[in-house]
Amino acid sequence: MVEILSKRLAQNSPEEWLRQFQGKVPSGPVNTIEQALSEKQFHARGLVANVKHPSLGITRQVVSSIATDGSNEALTPGPALGENTDDLLSDLLSLNPDQIKKLRDQGAVG
Repeated sequence: MVEILSKRLAQNSPEEWLRQFQGKVPSGPVNTIEQALSEKQFHARGLVANVKHPSLGITRQVVSSIATDGSNEALTPGPALGENTDDLLSDLLSLNPDQIKKLRDQGAVG
């Protein structure tokens, strides 16, 4: 079934299928991340914010759609690869610095 539908759906653009389905079949586009972040409604609801990243410059970040009193926290960029590894291994697995170093020396963590 997937093969049959895939071949058939490839015959038209997503926009054309949405036009044909409108009012007949519940449907909507499957957007890429770039497309989703560019949606006007996303911005109108305040769900996208620009955040300054130390190495990437200004990046767009998705904001939680759930707002509560006092939830207006400052957005921060995501951590660099491996930035929190030692803290996580220590806090979550109770590993000491020597155990973490051993894992790093073995190539198990970066």
